[in-house]
Amino acid sequence: FAEQEEIEKKLKEVEKLCSSIMMKPYSDENDAKKMSEGFSDDQTKDKIIPPVNATSNNNTEISKLNSRFLDIRNEHQDMLLPIEGYEDMPLLPLENTVEHLENIISNIRRNAWIAKERSIVVTNELTQDESAAIQLYTMEWKPDNQSFYIHINTALREANRDKLTPFLSYLKLVLTALWKLPSIKTTVWGGVKGDLSAQYPIGKEFIWWGFSSCTRLRKFLEQDKFLGTAGVRTLFRIECETGKSICAHSYYKTEDEILLLPATRMRVISQMDSNNGVIVIQLKEIKSPFPLLQSPFN
Repeated sequence: FAEQEEIEKKLKEVEKLCSSIMMKPYSDENDAKKMSEGFSDDQTKDKIIPPVNATSNNNTEISKLNSRFLDIRNEHQDMLLPIEGYEDMPLLPLENTVEHLENIISNIRRNAWIAKERSIVVTNELTQDESAAIQLYTMEWKPDNQSFYIHINTALREANRDKLTPFLSYLKLVLTALWKLPSIKTTVWGGVKGDLSAQYPIGKEFIWWGFSSCTRLRKFLEQDKFLGTAGVRTLFRIECETGKSICAHSYYKTEDEILLLPATRMRVISQMDSNNGVIVIQLKEIKSPFPLLQSPFN
């Protein structure tokens, strides 16, 4: 109980910090009205194409954990071609970047509208659409395998780069937003259920191709809704160089989320088995010899 109280206390501090830099999302009521009218005809489509590997895990316990904080388990570490093509796209409002995805992702236009209604504008930082693009990534909705982050991360991990084509307009917007945020050099945590030590031997260098949601609080991941405190778990202690603090732009303001960009390259520094079911793997972000993620500014 003491540990849970400590977690809740720290999360409240994060929420207070994020709230302190928030501003009103709209300059006037007409902007909000226009957004509402633009999305009013959104309906859930019958055709839903599930992302690759989104529900392929046979472990029932793991399959129920559909949080983006646990999405690291879907990284394959294969070398792929760079992520590119979005840098040549025009910068569009959020609703225009997702309008052609409604036959692929259920409720995407509705939830993009919600993200924009809830979005904030931070002084000298992001526009409303840029902030809303980050917020859309953090949103999780039902069915569990239909959340936007699952679809875009699945596409980012595909060897066939044509799979990214439907997401290029969104990538232009969200990466423009993330490029504007200051990079943070800090230690963050990620994790999965199960033992991944064999996949991450000491000295190995690899790429995580998707967006990676991490936290600065190890105990945050040890909550029951994430990894819990029982069973075999792998925790990644990551020394990041280019993390982005997105709590001010997240749907979940109390989560001290640090986002690692797609195509982040890392090296395994050490492994430690704590003998209580927890394997801690220390990673360090390193620079790639060639850029694998292009700047969104052309």
